[in-house]
Amino acid sequence: MSNKTPRTPPSSNNKKLTQEKSISESDLSTLQGKSESNNSITLRGKRQRVEDSPPGSQCHHNSSVNIVSLKNDIMQMLTTWKTEQDIRFTQWKSEQDATLSLLTREVSDLKQQCQQIQKSNLEIEQGMEFINCNYEEMKAKICALEKGKKENGEKINSLEKKIQDMSLVTRSASIELRNIPLREQEKTSDLLSVVSSIGQAINLNVKSTDLRDIYRLPGRPGITRPIVAEFTSVSARNNYLSTVRAFNKERTISDKLSTITIGFPGDRKAIYVDEHLTPTLKKLLYEARIVAKLNNYSCWHANGKILMRTEKDSKPIHIKTEQCLTFLSTK
Repeated sequence: MSNKTPRTPPSSNNKKLTQEKSISESDLSTLQGKSESNNSITLRGKRQRVEDSPPGSQCHHNSSVNIVSLKNDIMQMLTTWKTEQDIRFTQWKSEQDATLSLLTREVSDLKQQCQQIQKSNLEIEQGMEFINCNYEEMKAKICALEKGKKENGEKINSLEKKIQDMSLVTRSASIELRNIPLREQEKTSDLLSVVSSIGQAINLNVKSTDLRDIYRLPGRPGITRPIVAEFTSVSARNNYLSTVRAFNKERTISDKLSTITIGFPGDRKAIYVDEHLTPTLKKLLYEARIVAKLNNYSCWHANGKILMRTEKDSKPIHIKTEQCLTFLSTK
């Protein structure tokens, strides 16, 4: 504790400093006079302000000139800046006016286009309504026509069936002889002799009284037209047909019924004796034979009916229309 250095300075010196610091003079001139008498104290002079300088002094004049010059420069700069800003504003305003004018024109054009589009849409809507009304009317008419067509088709099919049945009834006693050569100035007696000659070849006596009518069908020139012979009864016709089929079945191809068999001169030509079918049944029989060949069916006709079957012991299928052949093809 005794080694600690005291912080408080000596009292004599402290008192002297205190007295010196407390000296203050409000009058600078008095202080300046004292400084002259006391060489140990030096006072620094205070710089006078410009406003406090005498009016006629050189410093005041230079400061005034500098201030005026600076003021003029600033005013010139402000004027130049304002002029440039005015020019830029004028240019910007001109550009904005041009852009606004362009936008106004484009908006006006768009309005006109929109009006035209609205007008076109209105016309289209009116046209669609008109077309829709016509479509509904046409649809109703088409439905009526389709219904009428269906009814007419059914009536036509019914009438065709009746006509076909009537034709089959009228042809039930008729036979058709094909591949018989045509003689010069052929007469009915020549045709009767052909039927009689075939009867002699198959050991069947046929008289002229057994036939109701005999004629050759019309056709194009150069084609051997069939001969149609109508018997007086269906049983006589069936007997004639069955005898011819039995004759051909028992013989080889070279010995079957031909033009040489009945004494016609020239090359040998096979003679076919069959039922006298209607054109509709002939077409159906032709198509049925094609389907039977493709699907391994057996096909034949008897008494005006076209029959088909897959096996000998199966029940024959009566082919009445083309739809039956379509069903068998997809079966």
